Amino acid sequence: MMKKTNTLTKIWTSIKHLFIRLFGFGRHKDAINILQEESLMSPTKMIIRNFLRNRLAMIGLCGFLLMLFLTFGITAIFPYDEKYSEGAQNYLPPNTSYLKYPKKLEKEGIRLIASSSSYSVAISNQNNIYAWGSNTKNFNKKDAQKWQPFAENIKLLAAGIDHVAAVVETEATNVWRYNMVLDLSSSEAQVAKDGTIWYQGNSDPLNTLGEDGSYYIKRESQEVFQKNEGTWVKLTWDTKLLGEGDPSDSLGQVDDYFLDTKNWIVSKKLASATVQSIEFLGSNNHQQGKSRFGTKVLHLPFMTKPNGKQLHVILILRIFNILLQPPNASHRLN
Repeated sequence: MMKKTNTLTKIWTSIKHLFIRLFGFGRHKDAINILQEESLMSPTKMIIRNFLRNRLAMIGLCGFLLMLFLTFGITAIFPYDEKYSEGAQNYLPPNTSYLKYPKKLEKEGIRLIASSSSYSVAISNQNNIYAWGSNTKNFNKKDAQKWQPFAENIKLLAAGIDHVAAVVETEATNVWRYNMVLDLSSSEAQVAKDGTIWYQGNSDPLNTLGEDGSYYIKRESQEVFQKNEGTWVKLTWDTKLLGEGDPSDSLGQVDDYFLDTKNWIVSKKLASATVQSIEFLGSNNHQQGKSRFGTKVLHLPFMTKPNGKQLHVILILRIFNILLQPPNASHRLN
């Protein structure tokens, strides 16, 4: 029992001396020597001496001075340009997957590509969809595979913080298409997209107005006239081709005209046409959505590549920004 106690005492003494040597006041001295030395020193010198001999205090001081130099000293030498920073990256943890693009994409070639702050999506020349980087709260990289069945029809691609949008073009048959919007403030000829000429007014058209083949819309009675051999002839217009809003694709025949009497839009039915739609992923619990006949496309601003010195400053400041953030300020990604 006594031998076991001596062994534990030796281990404890060894550990205690180790910490004293690392963080203590230097080598051990006899109590008499310490008292004699301190009696000859002023309190200020004693404080300075003890601080300089405390290795932990010196490490903390050097770290603090290094932080000051990296934060203020380097930026004083190399001015910091705020346009090279991006606020959306403040809550992204360090990650090595941002630049790990698929090797297959490099072999197949890139047809379309879009990058966000934490991930990228691309379509190869063989119309395969690839996504890499880090998942976000509302966007998972695997969701991009939902677009694989119609990847060849994607014409434009854009990425946001937690969503991806694409413009998809498909061919449709027997569809209505915008032809023109009547300018109600003008009685002059208005040329539609298909080349036909249209007039509008509140009274019957005069035979001196327009050329053969032109159309005239009498707004009050919602009647349509066409000029034939110098005379305006009232057309027998199907009432189904008059209404408010967009017409249904099941309505009418090819080359028919539909008159929207609310917005005064003339539409024409075509045998076939290219349909554009906006598909999107993310921003709603990984749900896929679609907006038909969309025309607005998201565009990402391009940034000038920083030079080497500026890149080093940005990297250093980014590291300290991550280290100094409170624990709850960083969102863990999937």
